[in-house]
Amino acid sequence: MTAQPQKIQTQGETALLQQLAVLDLDPTRQAAADRLKLNGLPHRRVEEWKYTDLRALLKDVPQLSKAKRTAASSVAKPLIPADFVLTVVDGIPQEISAAGTTASAEAKKAVSIEIGLGDASGFHEKANTNVDLNMALASSGFIVRFSKSATPPVVFIDHIVSDADAVTAACRHSVVVEKGAQAVLVERFSGPDDTAYVASAGLSVIVEDGAKLTHARVVTEGIQSSHLGTIGARIGSEAVYEPFVMTLGSHLVRTDVQITFDGERSHLGIRGATLVKGKDHTDMTLEVDHASPNCTSIEQFKSVIADEAKAVFQGKIMVKQIAQKTDAKMMSQGLLLSENGEFLNKPELEIFADDVICGHGATCGDIDEDMLFYLLSRGIPRPIAETMMVQAFVAEAIEDTEQPAIIEALEAILADWLAKR
Repeated sequence: MTAQPQKIQTQGETALLQQLAVLDLDPTRQAAADRLKLNGLPHRRVEEWKYTDLRALLKDVPQLSKAKRTAASSVAKPLIPADFVLTVVDGIPQEISAAGTTASAEAKKAVSIEIGLGDASGFHEKANTNVDLNMALASSGFIVRFSKSATPPVVFIDHIVSDADAVTAACRHSVVVEKGAQAVLVERFSGPDDTAYVASAGLSVIVEDGAKLTHARVVTEGIQSSHLGTIGARIGSEAVYEPFVMTLGSHLVRTDVQITFDGERSHLGIRGATLVKGKDHTDMTLEVDHASPNCTSIEQFKSVIADEAKAVFQGKIMVKQIAQKTDAKMMSQGLLLSENGEFLNKPELEIFADDVICGHGATCGDIDEDMLFYLLSRGIPRPIAETMMVQAFVAEAIEDTEQPAIIEALEAILADWLAKR
């Protein structure tokens, strides 16, 4: 019998497999690790990863952080005023403390928070390398439950990489919004610019019948970092889930979002903004599974690309045969600020129902010269005029967010990025 040639492993794959070999995993995490060992990191010949060759881009996977859980320390100012401020340092959730919280008695009664590794029930059952990576590496996170209250409580989770050495910081949170409840969740990710660390961030969301969750995730990692994020959500009947994902800063970002409609007459409004410069590479991959009838979804994403950066958007809407009366609209738009930037777009529709309204669109171009001329003719200096046009381009997605405090925070981040570009 001819021996099969041994698969050549990259440095990143070797480092990952060495870590997986020494971890003490439960059966669910072990199953994810086994799939990673079998398949390795994905490459461009894998359809879902054709624009983001993780095998080539992820040069190393540093050791998991050895940080320990300590008393919650003070954090930077939250993006918006929050009832509860939670901190994750180097992938380790810090002790829950009343210090720094502004929660009212009503909010404290409506929100349950504990430290632990929640399930991944929000994700699709189909195997996904990014989900498996987080599943295998993450050992803890926050488990948050929102119950019904008169005013939607706000929870802010601050993820910080503080280790001076390169580490892998992995965590996964679980959020449940119970029947009839409303809530706001904001996440921020940050870290040092002089360290090539890896952040693996998972979030499983369940929005039960009649509930509503407004969710913002802002990725502002260090310029040498790699951020591998996942969001999996299931939406019940007559429920609303409205996430916004803003990405800037990291050298490499891949975000996988998987959303499933588990009930009728529900709505998804998912939006995002990607800001990339230098030689950064950012990939937003979205799968929306319309598995119930009479549901609506809006997917709107904006990308601003400067220098030699690359932005990828892959969006798939799947409409099952049972999902009649589905109304789904997806739009992705790229704005190129240089001749060397790239915007790669792959929208997909898979429709098995016959009574639906579905569509997708994509645009890509540079700054409109006619609009720019109009501003210049009014005496506005060219740099300011270009900044105004970029702000207007991204604001179209930002301003559809219902929370004024979130809109203000996102617009401030955008303005700061433009000022430093």
